Amino acid sequence: VYPTPIVDFSASLLESCKPLITTFSSVVTPFGCSCLWDFGDNSTSTICDTVHKIYSDTGCYDVSLTAISNQGCSTNVTKPQYVCSHEIPIPNFHWEPDSSTIMNTLVQFFNTSYYSDTNLWEIEIDGEILNFNTENVNYVFPNLQPGEYPVCLTAISDFGCDSTTCGLVKIHDQFFIYTPNAFTPGDADLINNEFKPVVYGADEGHYLMQIYNRVGQLIYESRNLSIGWDGKHNGVLSPLGVYVWKINIVDKITMKNYLYMGNVTLVR
Repeated sequence: VYPTPIVDFSASLLESCKPLITTFSSVVTPFGCSCLWDFGDNSTSTICDTVHKIYSDTGCYDVSLTAISNQGCSTNVTKPQYVCSHEIPIPNFHWEPDSSTIMNTLVQFFNTSYYSDTNLWEIEIDGEILNFNTENVNYVFPNLQPGEYPVCLTAISDFGCDSTTCGLVKIHDQFFIYTPNAFTPGDADLINNEFKPVVYGADEGHYLMQIYNRVGQLIYESRNLSIGWDGKHNGVLSPLGVYVWKINIVDKITMKNYLYMGNVTLVR
């Protein structure tokens, strides 16, 4: 009676994100046996010693090794679900609105990743990285500040596999003008002491504000966006009442010219 071979084997790595790259090592006695590996993925090998193996597909695999002695005696060792190749998450996201302006900087980010169990968002604001670990994110970017902001999403599986994708959110400048309807020049509190429009997105080199009194006389004009009317004409504070303003301004984004007219009440 001939003895049956003694067989065992091990793997250098039992699980990883795909592709799983591992090395199988066998222990077979007596010396001189022939071997047949079955790696569970429809691939085999007849090498008795060390075998290098790559599992490109996701899954857990039964691995078996059969040793056959010179006398024809055989021993098979099978290890169920011995090695596992895990799926790598596929990160993906989109945001709404896809085009934002300085007047509406709320952006909603929607996670559409595959095979992820945990999510890590990174939003870069002026060199500072903000982190969020929710599935989706709502974020208000700095108001009245056009710019480009990198946003990254890392999708992570429970097995530790991860992958990252990034996008660039653009907050566009927008032309905007607001004019108050009253002001109180001459007050000691220095609050609301001048009539000056609030303007964003204008071409500073093409600006003209004119003020007219009730009889249509031009009493003030400015070509500087940062300088408003202090209520004076020829150095003297103008009387209480309603004045007409006219503003000629150019949108620096589209270079379109606009002419606005309205009334402002001087109050004391």
